[in-house]
Amino acid sequence: CSPCGPYLLQPIDTGARVAGTPIGLRIQTPVQSRYFWIEHRTKVSSGSAIVITSAAYKPDHADGGVVSKSVMVDKLLEGTAADAYIFPTQTVELDVGEQGNPT
Repeated sequence: CSPCGPYLLQPIDTGARVAGTPIGLRIQTPVQSRYFWIEHRTKVSSGSAIVITSAAYKPDHADGGVVSKSVMVDKLLEGTAADAYIFPTQTVELDVGEQGNPT
């Protein structure tokens, strides 16, 4: 990865913006125009947590680049929306291997 973390993300749900601090990370996948998005949330998670979503993105698209509905990534195979939050000290691994041939 380049650049590799750690990253300091400002929460996207507080209404406050800090100049120079990113509000999220975009991770490219081998599927054309498909990305993972990592966001820092505080309100619904009752504290700091990240949420990972997946959506198609084209930078020249009129709606800010997102061209499909986002899909929340659940850290458990069968869970609730609350299971999507990844809290400090928890880890998650994203497989962004080749399409049809995950690594």
